[in-house]
Amino acid sequence: MTPAIYRKRAFWLLVGAGICLAWGWRYLPLLFDPPALIASFDALGPWKVPVFLAVHILATVFGVPGTVLVLIGGACLGSGGDHFGL
Repeated sequence: MTPAIYRKRAFWLLVGAGICLAWGWRYLPLLFDPPALIASFDALGPWKVPVFLAVHILATVFGVPGTVLVLIGGACLGSGGDHFGL
């Protein structure tokens, strides 16, 4: 018989959040080093737009200021001349 703690939704949400934080902890300094972040996005090739959107959404959810990400998004994705520009 399993303990009641393993059947609670909050427990599994905390476990999932802990796993995500442990995996993403090594990438946290990239948010504060714009040249390294630009280089890492450029290395993603065609996946840089979906990854940028996911990073921007997660940064917003966790309260990281988005100004740096907006500037880096403009530098990485461009502001015109390609199909990602508006």
